[in-house]
Amino acid sequence: MPAWLKSVTDAVSSKNDFVVMTVIDTKGSTPCINGDKIVVTSDQSVFGSIGGGNLEFKALAFATNLLTQDKNKVYLEKFPLGASLGQCCGGYVKVLFESFLHSDSSIKNNNSWINVVSDLLDQNEDFVVATIVNNKSEYEDNKLVYSVNNNNHLINEKGISSVVALSAKELLTKTGSPTVIQYTNNSNSVIEICLEKNTPTKVQSLAVFGAGHISRAL
Repeated sequence: MPAWLKSVTDAVSSKNDFVVMTVIDTKGSTPCINGDKIVVTSDQSVFGSIGGGNLEFKALAFATNLLTQDKNKVYLEKFPLGASLGQCCGGYVKVLFESFLHSDSSIKNNNSWINVVSDLLDQNEDFVVATIVNNKSEYEDNKLVYSVNNNNHLINEKGISSVVALSAKELLTKTGSPTVIQYTNNSNSVIEICLEKNTPTKVQSLAVFGAGHISRAL
């Protein structure tokens, strides 16, 4: 089980509110890469990193504010590193913020995806987690988990499920992840959906060059 998911399951079991931050996109020089995560809980425990510095400081402050709200929220926030954060990196980082508050009556539904993801990891099955970036009540269940062998649709709207299934199937054959797609609903509102690929079946190769103390430690 990935460290971030264990942090999430621990927070759920102890009934701690928490926020999951995921780096969705980067451009230029950045201290993090796509897919990096932080989990911060209401008892001020922090797991993971998105590169430290003022970026992480501002992101944690944003997440802490979400923990004071009375409703679960999902935001995509862009952080220009040089222009607004004063970091020597000249790029930008886009971060997905998801809050999970037990005071929100929809918390049970919002947590159902965690069990699905845990089961798929135990089964060593590749999958994609889709997150609707929309804070309106029309999408209380804002998660959909897609796997090739078993489509676990957690969103009731067929249109979204179909679009996500098609995009997720394509994403599983590519290298880029996470990614953002757009969906126009029946009200002609454009909804952003973040797709994040998880491939436990893929063996990761690591090449270490050099014979210095860092290489030996690795």
